[in-house]
Amino acid sequence: MSDKVWNKEAIQELLARNDEAVKRALLAVFRRQTAEEQTTERTRESNGVGFTGPDAEILTSFAKQLQTRGFLSPKQLAITRNKIKKYWRQLLDEIETKAGSQQRPAVAATQTHAAYSSF
Repeated sequence: MSDKVWNKEAIQELLARNDEAVKRALLAVFRRQTAEEQTTERTRESNGVGFTGPDAEILTSFAKQLQTRGFLSPKQLAITRNKIKKYWRQLLDEIETKAGSQQRPAVAATQTHAAYSSF
């Protein structure tokens, strides 16, 4: 079993083909928003984490729906997939933080479930 090397291309490829990875990525970036940003669905701080100003309203609303209802419509999923790719650096940070906290090597390339659970 080889160790997966996570980088921009690997993360974006996973997001392009895996609906569950898109949903987990959405929630991972949402969790990085401040409490005020989550409540107001607006970007308030220029802190380099969470959603950008143009994405904050729609992606925050999608994240809240996913948390409360457990699903996104096919159209919402397509919009999220298109927008979430730009957050690859934050997702890489989530993967590295999680791997470091668990003190284990990077997720194996053959384990798709483990890969998207890294965010």
